[in-house]
Amino acid sequence: MSTKYSISRQYLNRIFKKHLGKSPSEYRKVYRFRNSLLNKKESKNLTELSSNDYYDQSHFMKDFKSITKLKPNQFFKEVDLEKDTLLKFFD
Repeated sequence: MSTKYSISRQYLNRIFKKHLGKSPSEYRKVYRFRNSLLNKKESKNLTELSSNDYYDQSHFMKDFKSITKLKPNQFFKEVDLEKDTLLKFFD
């Protein structure tokens, strides 16, 4: 992204932190997580869900746990995706 806009990586990081409160890699992680939740309604299982935006299921699980502090199965038992309970996982 920094190459595309002809700016340094450090400057790109500063811009992201200033305006979004997260680094580009943190933002990408949250973005992928959000997309996986949006796809949850169409996916039948976690393997299918993780294949949408992640290299493999273990990468999906690692990111999922780092954001929610829960395993996916626990998360989906406790959180109703139709309600605003999802907001508690984002700073």
